[in-house]
Amino acid sequence: MEDPLGIVDGIVDWFGRTPWADPGEAFGASSHVDVWQPDPPDDWFGKPQLKGWSPWRALGGKIVGSPSAVSLNKFGINVFARGIDDRLWQKWWAQGGGWSGWVRHEDQGFKLGSAPVVAVAGTESAQSVQIFVRGADGGCWVRTKYEQEGEWRLWHSLGGKLVGAPTVASAIVETGKVSQTSVFVRGVDNIVYEKTWTQTIGPDSIKEEWGNNWTPHESHWLEDGFKLDSSPAASYSGKGNEILLAANSDSGQPFVKKRRETSKQIHSKEADYELTTREWDRNWTPLGGKILDAPFAWWSSVYAEAPDGRLFQNHQNLEDGWSGWKADNDDFLLGAPPSVSSNYMDRCNVFARGKDGQLWAKRWVD
Repeated sequence: MEDPLGIVDGIVDWFGRTPWADPGEAFGASSHVDVWQPDPPDDWFGKPQLKGWSPWRALGGKIVGSPSAVSLNKFGINVFARGIDDRLWQKWWAQGGGWSGWVRHEDQGFKLGSAPVVAVAGTESAQSVQIFVRGADGGCWVRTKYEQEGEWRLWHSLGGKLVGAPTVASAIVETGKVSQTSVFVRGVDNIVYEKTWTQTIGPDSIKEEWGNNWTPHESHWLEDGFKLDSSPAASYSGKGNEILLAANSDSGQPFVKKRRETSKQIHSKEADYELTTREWDRNWTPLGGKILDAPFAWWSSVYAEAPDGRLFQNHQNLEDGWSGWKADNDDFLLGAPPSVSSNYMDRCNVFARGKDGQLWAKRWVD
């Protein structure tokens, strides 16, 4: 079975062993995830699906907190989660092969202090997968895998002290030249902090660097009586390099704000050039309603766990603003906030921990 991320030649290069190896006791003896089994031909990922939502489907395992998923192309999906042993675990779906079993990362026994969040980072010629977690020391940690290198790098500390899981928004700022990953965390003082990684492609070299310090958003994050009461959630909204940031408040009502990008042409005697500015909205925008725990931002939408445990969705469009919260029309109850990814332009894949501790998933086809 080939790696659906398409960034190494074989599964052994990913993990140091095959997916058929025994994943140990972390998921429990009754979870039946020790052997990879291809899905039948009528699998909900493998057959043409009518427009709308599929049913929820159990994908096994025993996980802690929210999963996180990523795709580099339409042929595969990788899901990462924190196991009950506080280690990083992964499973993947490949077109024509179905779902793998769970495989634990061999990473010198690194212990997670939160659920992981994963992002595809870098420009097309130097693409990577980055995984962010709160470590056992309370700081933010990252693990990276580059296509060219073929192996995971060791965990790297980004410092700081955070509450809950980090969140990340990654985008190509200048096609073929500059990519940025912005990491947001909730500090122990309930202020959101940000640190940015920048990759610059030169004629003969690739330069990568993290900002030296965590930048607080204090000056415009604690206005109007808003008090942060969850980890933040971030996503590039698909409009330029606009970032959508969402968080829950102490009242249970979620709020959002955006970092907007504007450009204008500057004409001078020396040269003509384009000036780009990026600024955050001054105020939070309330989304109404109440949610449980942290929301999840994906493009111009916010997903969350409703007070009754069902999947909640709130979408934004330019004409009508926010749609208002809409609950899933089935009886499936989440055991943690959901996460969302897409492996094709008309598909939305939702992953969540169920009340039984398993990974569950459903898909939207437009």
